[in-house]
Amino acid sequence: MPATHRAFALISLLSFSAAAPTVDDCNQLTQPLQANELHQILGRWIFIQGLAGNGSLGDTLRFVESTWMVLNTTSDSRTLQAEIAGRVVQQLDQSVQPQVPKMEDASIPTNSQGPELSSNPSSHPVSSSTPHLVMKEDRCLRNVQNMSLVDGKDLEFYMKIASSYHRFLQTCPDCLLMHTYDKVANHQLFYLFARNKTVTASDLETFRKQGECLRFPTTPKFNYNPNNGPENGPQAANAAALGRKKCIFPG
Repeated sequence: MPATHRAFALISLLSFSAAAPTVDDCNQLTQPLQANELHQILGRWIFIQGLAGNGSLGDTLRFVESTWMVLNTTSDSRTLQAEIAGRVVQQLDQSVQPQVPKMEDASIPTNSQGPELSSNPSSHPVSSSTPHLVMKEDRCLRNVQNMSLVDGKDLEFYMKIASSYHRFLQTCPDCLLMHTYDKVANHQLFYLFARNKTVTASDLETFRKQGECLRFPTTPKFNYNPNNGPENGPQAANAAALGRKKCIFPG
């Protein structure tokens, strides 16, 4: 078992403590991956849960039904390619009934504090269980962006198109933990990805503790429903009849 995974197994024992994490706990829970550990974040990932440190930014997560991401190296050793695909839904507040323009294909943010998360609702994750909202339409979105390695020993990348930074932290085996932030607008998001469609309850609790250490609200803005995967989303069976695109897992 890799050293980082052994460390996380020990750290996760803290997640069952009823008390808030101490400073020492947080020092252990928020250790970044090192630049030489790039191999740990490569490959395909499913967005499992998201925390937001900003009200307006967090609201954009309501528009995401599911998101998948593939991280690959490029010919430039300091550049990482992020390919993101997923399904977003457009919803209306029934009490207001505003005139909402038809959603068009757009990019999906990779951020934990994400790439321009407040610019276009169609480009962000959404929870289909938001009260008082009714789904009007869904889109399968796909985007590819490059991120540049930030100088230093920590594994951190900068995405120029979104002016956002993405730090990768130590986490559970077969998981990816990404803290995304914008230094100018002070927008922040905290993402948990996994190789599989589910993670253990203890891993989710540890993620919550990690978010608490980083001063995120503990209530998730996004929770992944395994039934909303690329092969078996709620509209998958009649997608063709409705003229909708199939959401294909990247990679």
